[in-house]
Amino acid sequence: MGDFNANPKGSSSHTPSWKKEIFQSFKKHHLTNTIKFFHETLLPTRVNREGSIPTSAIDHIYTSQHIIENTFYSDVHSINPTLEFTTDHKAPFVIIDKHLFYSHNSLGKQQELSTHRPSQRKKLKYNYNQMDNEKWKIYTDRSSLHLNKNIQQWLPDAYSEIRPSKYRVNKKWKIIKYSIEATKYDKSVLLKPYQQLSHYKTDVPLPIRQLKNKIIVIHDTLSRFSKRKLEHTCNTTLDLITPKSWNNYWSPWPSLRWNLYNINKLFKTPIFTQLPLQISRPNFKQTKHTIQKGLYTCKELLKEHQLKYDLNNIDRYITQRNNNLIANQRRMINSIMDRKPRTIHLDRLIITDPTSQAQTLTRCPSTIASHVNKHFQTLGQSIQELETVPVYKTISDIPPPFQEIYRHISHIHMNTYDSVLVPITTDELITTISSLPNHKASGVSGITYEDIKHLHKDFFDFIVNFFNDILTSGHLPNGWNNAHLYPILKPTDWGYNIKNTRPIILLETFRKLFIKIITSRLQKVLSNASILQSNNRAGLTGESTFQPLQHLTHTIEMANLIGHKQELWIGLQDLSKTYDRINTSLLKLSLQRIGIPNKINSLILQLFTNRYNQVITPTGYTPQYKVIQGIDQGEVISPLMWIVYYDPLFAYINTAPIPPEDCFTTIVKRKKNIWDPSSDREVEYSLSVQGYLDDTTWVAPSLSALNRLLSIAEDFYKIANIKINKDKYRILTNNTSLANKPV
Repeated sequence: MGDFNANPKGSSSHTPSWKKEIFQSFKKHHLTNTIKFFHETLLPTRVNREGSIPTSAIDHIYTSQHIIENTFYSDVHSINPTLEFTTDHKAPFVIIDKHLFYSHNSLGKQQELSTHRPSQRKKLKYNYNQMDNEKWKIYTDRSSLHLNKNIQQWLPDAYSEIRPSKYRVNKKWKIIKYSIEATKYDKSVLLKPYQQLSHYKTDVPLPIRQLKNKIIVIHDTLSRFSKRKLEHTCNTTLDLITPKSWNNYWSPWPSLRWNLYNINKLFKTPIFTQLPLQISRPNFKQTKHTIQKGLYTCKELLKEHQLKYDLNNIDRYITQRNNNLIANQRRMINSIMDRKPRTIHLDRLIITDPTSQAQTLTRCPSTIASHVNKHFQTLGQSIQELETVPVYKTISDIPPPFQEIYRHISHIHMNTYDSVLVPITTDELITTISSLPNHKASGVSGITYEDIKHLHKDFFDFIVNFFNDILTSGHLPNGWNNAHLYPILKPTDWGYNIKNTRPIILLETFRKLFIKIITSRLQKVLSNASILQSNNRAGLTGESTFQPLQHLTHTIEMANLIGHKQELWIGLQDLSKTYDRINTSLLKLSLQRIGIPNKINSLILQLFTNRYNQVITPTGYTPQYKVIQGIDQGEVISPLMWIVYYDPLFAYINTAPIPPEDCFTTIVKRKKNIWDPSSDREVEYSLSVQGYLDDTTWVAPSLSALNRLLSIAEDFYKIANIKINKDKYRILTNNTSLANKPV
């Protein structure tokens, strides 16, 4: 922090190169300007000689993402002119949560000061299965107590309208997070974390494990009675072994004898009773026979225990499978098909050199973390490619053929989205919470859906106030843009190759709860109004795969009508990494095109900007990396955002002056009266493209017409940064003369 005497956004000709390097270093290490973070622009801090109004932004505070997460507000402050010194600068300041600087060295201290949760501490996994109604009631009551305590003790201005809106939103998020954490750590709340066992856990009964170990001991003892081993050790035949060599060989016998007698504890009747104090030639064979007899007895007892254990297991697994039929169908199907869940373990990785293509297997945690971060940050693209993705500030930045399509749709009334902006009610919140699933992974804060479902009604009222503050201010809490990433396996072999995985983003549950409410409201508007194109409505209320399949079926039937057969060409496209490649600047224009209110538009874009992820590995979390582009696949609103982003292409195709010979016309009969076929009315329509999320189907009466349609699509894909998955690209036709021929 300090007077940098330079504006990072200022003219490059007036900024020395060494100052540019400082700002570039900040950017490289993902440091954030606190003023810009809270105000979306730099605030002037220095007064020029010509006037009294500050015009230059040259004083800055830069912090790491972890500190930003624990920051309430940042602004500039005018210096009191009555002080003993004078200055022509305003002072930038930042308000940081004091709990960030507390140190906890023991679990007891963490429970006493449970309102603090440093992100470095390993996230606990709680055993919600052992909670019953009585225990949850205690949790509910204590959640209200901790909420009121936090509000009264260190946040008296929770409802203050004087404070900036961003400040209030961050404060209220801290209250919610700390209150839930304090409730979970409360000793009167019997919510216990899973015990982390440091040793290997097995369900094999102790008697079986003991017998197996003792059988190994007996085998080891019997090996010393081997004639071959005895002769090999003494380097002579059995008859010629000297007394000295014999005694040296059998010197461990007292210890072996004690181990054999110790085995008797496992039996009601001792099996080793008269073992000699020393092994001599006369008792050699008899002792060996006695030990062999004891080995046979141990093995028979092991068989009895193993049979009993196997029968119990069979009964247990039958009961478990019957229970899974109701409670866990996925586990039941995996059990029936003898299929094991596919998992990966990121303790080793094969890294391919981009230049020489040489492969190296590494187990270095830091190397793995660096490589994994780079992979998920770029997702197969180079940094140069990501940096060349265009930024569309206005419609005029879009290439001419598609500019008109991005203009605001004229028939959308200004009050269309009024229902999206009305305050959230407690009933709406409770209804949404009740629909949330259990047993889902939590975000960075560790708050799960189970934690939210059992909060006190007073807590729900505070959450409603918090959500409405977000809705009216248009600001999201700082911590909601941090997430954990868990790699899961694609339908291919793992092979220690990170490219064979896809990311699952673990977002904050409160963020998903709020966005679920907003998404539900938007879906109602977009489902009822004719805003999105009819052939691009996947995910909207009342829509399913039935509609696109119905249209495609009618088209195929029309092409194959007896006596009226027509040539038909179908192109099947699968779009690669659709969510990860979305250009947020173009998404903004797409939202404005369908009239989304600016406040909702701003909230949506905040979800997908200034994001930081950490990958979960066996050794902990990787360092944070900044997400460069795209939207989160785990976000509730992402499917809706995709069809909004993709809709301009459908609008262009549906309204473009495509020649009749390039359109495939389908005629179907709409029945009015099944008893009167003469009342049927023919419906004629043309279908060129049909979409369902990232699957797009193109239809044309000829190959040349299909190529012209795909050429239009290719132009749009370049603008929207969309990439086709060529491995899944298919061309279908009913022209049998082209079978097994290249087209």
